[in-house]
Amino acid sequence: MLDPGSRTPYREQLERQIRGAIRGGALEPGDRLPSTRVFAEVLGISRSVTLAAFDDLLRSGVLESRPGSGTYVAGPAAPAHGGPRPGSPAAEPGRGAPAAAQRDRAPREAPRRLVPVAEPRRARPVTDLRPGQSSLGSFPVRAWRSVCHQASHRPTPPAEFVATGSAELRREICRYLRGSRGLVCSPEEVIVTWSAEHAVDVLARSVLPPGTVVAVEEPGPIRLDRSLTGRGARLFPVPADELGVLPEELPGDAACAVLSPRHQMPLGGTLPMARRLAAVRWRRRTGAVLVEVDDGAEFGQNGTPMPALYSLDPDGRTVYVGSFEGLFAPELRLGYLVAGRWPAGAVRRLLDETGESVPALVQSTMTELLRSGQAARHVRRTGARIRAARRVIGEVVADRLPSVRLLGTGAGAHAVLRLPDGADDVALAARLRSAGVRVATLADYHRLPGPRRTGLVIGYAHLDEHALRAALATIAGVIATGER
Repeated sequence: MLDPGSRTPYREQLERQIRGAIRGGALEPGDRLPSTRVFAEVLGISRSVTLAAFDDLLRSGVLESRPGSGTYVAGPAAPAHGGPRPGSPAAEPGRGAPAAAQRDRAPREAPRRLVPVAEPRRARPVTDLRPGQSSLGSFPVRAWRSVCHQASHRPTPPAEFVATGSAELRREICRYLRGSRGLVCSPEEVIVTWSAEHAVDVLARSVLPPGTVVAVEEPGPIRLDRSLTGRGARLFPVPADELGVLPEELPGDAACAVLSPRHQMPLGGTLPMARRLAAVRWRRRTGAVLVEVDDGAEFGQNGTPMPALYSLDPDGRTVYVGSFEGLFAPELRLGYLVAGRWPAGAVRRLLDETGESVPALVQSTMTELLRSGQAARHVRRTGARIRAARRVIGEVVADRLPSVRLLGTGAGAHAVLRLPDGADDVALAARLRSAGVRVATLADYHRLPGPRRTGLVIGYAHLDEHALRAALATIAGVIATGER
């Protein structure tokens, strides 16, 4: 999302975000970007702005245009304007000095003839099945533009806008959680954040002293680790199986545990009621803080959702963390946490001091999406499409992958292709990358060395049926080749 309150022009903001996504690994060579039209519609800006940003990135070599195909990442991000590019004379030791100084140090060279150079080999287009990919194709562009326009003409009154989020948005989040999760809370318990990671980060800064032992799932969502270790926490990996965390393995000296009971990442299990109650009993016995991360599991839930841990804890020391990134797109940086009086008060004081607030326009737009029912309609439409995708995955696994077990299709938009024991999922992922399909592996979610489960972790919310079937056919072919 672009920040309308920033003095930095939208064009430069967009360029910086694309460069940052490449540097951070979210975009890699050969990855295809959405069109300038889609960027403009989703971000609510003029297409001339996105065209100008793309032109700058094309000229600097960050992106490349493929006629009839689109715009792709060409290589590592170029440095910011004004700095030397890798491989340029100014980037090499002893070079980049003024021309006069260069002439003083070396004899003048004769002009060189230009030699035709073969066009570099273009990267193979890649279908990215890693979880968390952008699903701009299903993004409700018209609804977003409409409510963004309404929100921009009806700004939030200053009295309503505080560091913890506008009162209107917090009320709508309460209604949303009551209808989708059966979670009853008040606006005073809701705090708006940039993302789920930001919610965990501000919670850690507010209530966890440095050196605190924090229990985390193993394998688990490593993307949250930095929010904890960056604040001095010591992680204690706790085993998780296909149903979720094993509560009996939670350590007695941990001051906090971070769990994902609704759709465990990456194994995809839904924590049974007996384990939920055991986790709450552990929290009450130890006095620890329990953090329940529940982002991205809204789509296609099979059956009635289990009660949230937040609803099962009578002491108000369980914190519920969610976000709208999984609901719409990763580019929409908006999350929230729901906490009882003590954790919420500590977080509120921190945010009042630091001013880490989400832009008012983003909050107002999301408020309108929730209030108008557009968000609920989007969930229903996308949920139907995701359930259809699960059926496709199930058919392909049953027909072409007899040695593979399919896990994690009860909720959310990722699944695990569990490989036979002893299989090398990392090597398989490398072969798939060469074949044009990118996947995550269970190895990507393990912190501890030693024996582990092996498997491929795939996301599918962003693909149409044709692209999904083609990618699965490639996976089946590569696996079959390796089994011969």
